[in-house]
Amino acid sequence: TVIAHLADEGKLTEQDPIGKYLIEFKGRPLENVTIENLLRMTSGINCREKDEGAFTDRNHCFYKLLQHSAVYTEPNPGFKENLMELLANSGKIEPAGQTYDYTSANTAILAVLAERVASKPFHELVQEYIWTKIGAEDDARVTLSSTGVAGSYGPMLMRLRDLARYGLAF
Repeated sequence: TVIAHLADEGKLTEQDPIGKYLIEFKGRPLENVTIENLLRMTSGINCREKDEGAFTDRNHCFYKLLQHSAVYTEPNPGFKENLMELLANSGKIEPAGQTYDYTSANTAILAVLAERVASKPFHELVQEYIWTKIGAEDDARVTLSSTGVAGSYGPMLMRLRDLARYGLAF
C-alpha cells in the first residue's frame, strides 16, 4: 500500500529496478529485479523462509535477516554488513518473475526502498498513507530494531479494533 501511494505520487513505478533506488544492489545479481517482482514475491532472491535451516542455521540469509530485525534477540553487535548489503549479497536462486515464493526479505527490501524514495521512516509512511485513512482509534507501533530495520513484515502492534479496521481496508 505504501508503494502504491508512492507510485500514485509519481515517485516510482512498479517496473523500476530496485538498483535504481538501492545502491547496495547496483552491480549485484538482484540489481534488475523490479519493484513488481518484490510485490508479487517473484524476486528469485536466495533468502527463502522455507529452506531447511532458515530459522536455525546462523549462516542462512533468512536467519541473519531475523537477527537484523530483532526477531531473534541474540546479541550480535558485530554485523559485518547491514541488512540491505546482506540481501544484496545473498544472490538469486532463479530469474525474477518466474516463481511465487513468499519471503519476508522481499518486504524488508520494499520498506527500505520506500523510506529512501520518500525520505521518511517507514512508520511515518504507514501513519500517513494507511493509519490516518482507516479511522484508527490509536497509533500503530511499528517495531524498529537496534540496527534500524523497520518491522515491515509483521512486527506491528495495534489495538484489536484497529487491526479489524486495517483488515477491512484491504
